[in-house]
Amino acid sequence: MSSSAIMSSRVSEFKMIVFDKDGTLGNDKGTHKRWVQHMTRHLEMELDSLCTMPSSSDVAQLSKEDIPTLIESFHAALGFRSTTSKGDGGGILLPSAPVTSGTWASILTICAHQLQSMGVQDASQKVRQWHNSIKGALHAQDRPLIDDLPSLMVKLKKTYGFHIAICTSDDRSSTDICVENWNLTDVIDYSICGDEVSNGKPSGDPLLALCNQAAMQPFECIVVGDTTSDTGMAKNAGAGLMIGVLSGSGTKQQLLASGAIVALEDVGRIPEYLESQVYTQQVTTIGHCAATNFD
Repeated sequence: MSSSAIMSSRVSEFKMIVFDKDGTLGNDKGTHKRWVQHMTRHLEMELDSLCTMPSSSDVAQLSKEDIPTLIESFHAALGFRSTTSKGDGGGILLPSAPVTSGTWASILTICAHQLQSMGVQDASQKVRQWHNSIKGALHAQDRPLIDDLPSLMVKLKKTYGFHIAICTSDDRSSTDICVENWNLTDVIDYSICGDEVSNGKPSGDPLLALCNQAAMQPFECIVVGDTTSDTGMAKNAGAGLMIGVLSGSGTKQQLLASGAIVALEDVGRIPEYLESQVYTQQVTTIGHCAATNFD
């Protein structure tokens, strides 16, 4: 897409607005921190048990002094940094961290590789068991990032005639819980989840699958997301427009450098942004537009 300014004629060409879920519509930061800490507790117990096992010819003896370093490596692979600050809730999620932007399948694969490198037997099975022990209620308490998400969706439908879609790396079960809790059941037209595609974000496959559901083309879609996985998907699928939001784990610099035309504070600013662009005549190149901040 060579022209990134949305003029009146361009707005009418878009048929669907596609929202990421975690960090875009819902506040998942606490959820992902709890998940990392849950997995960490299991890993610490597993490593502690390894310290009491005799060493073999191919596995060096693990000492308790090794555990903090191994836990730090585990956290780094997930994009998490533990802290002692109570205000941080025990840790910080790094910008566009794998744990916030990947599918659960990809996240669990990262965990299993880490455990295997530490000498843990049956790593994949154990990782999945630990995950499943918390998975059911994982996103049940996630709160929407703006006060009235249903009204936003209705406004986008009525003003621009957009179909509304969710494209998330989260699983279907968790996604359905959030959609129901946020009162979005009646306003979401289409959705695709991470466990319903072979290749998740930043592959273009999720958006292509969603477009197939809706009988639309990617260039007819506006994608909205908070991480480089979202911008990557938009670019790889050939989306018509990518809007970044700063309500999740991605930074303004990351989002703009990877294809977002603008970085808004949150999804609540989208109608104001679209309205302002109807009247602009400035043509810019996608990915190089300065961030727009609304007071």
